[in-house]
Amino acid sequence: MDADHDYYAMESLADVVKAVKTELTTLVQMHSRSGVPIWINAKAAAGPYPVSQSEVKDGIHSRLTIGGRISLPVGNTHQEVYDAIKAAGGDFQPIPTDGAALLQDASATVGDLKSAMATTFGIPKRAIKIFNSEGKHAIEKGMLAQLLKGWGNKE
Repeated sequence: MDADHDYYAMESLADVVKAVKTELTTLVQMHSRSGVPIWINAKAAAGPYPVSQSEVKDGIHSRLTIGGRISLPVGNTHQEVYDAIKAAGGDFQPIPTDGAALLQDASATVGDLKSAMATTFGIPKRAIKIFNSEGKHAIEKGMLAQLLKGWGNKE
């Protein structure tokens, strides 16, 4: 709960959720990277947002924000986050194609990388130029995976 102090309940979690949902119909369950339930007011949420390759390895598959100030990494997919926020009338964003997701797709192209960067950073795809180590537009075989890996890791 988004509150200025802690609340403790003697009731079971299921009973508390049921009681809260009678007044807050936009309460939805997400889960942490380890599967622990996280309850949020999806109407106050925005997302989904991209995650890095290292976060995916740690079990984080999407990110959302609460109230525009709390960034919450979740184990849910981008689609699950999108669906929950949209159904609640929250600030749903286009489903991101982040570098980590593209790395899992062996058929990814330079165009896929440009699209992911354009979506994430809000810049026109035509403004993104990708060069190889020699300053040429040509990308050698295997180089795309390295680019995606480097771009997906935002640490």
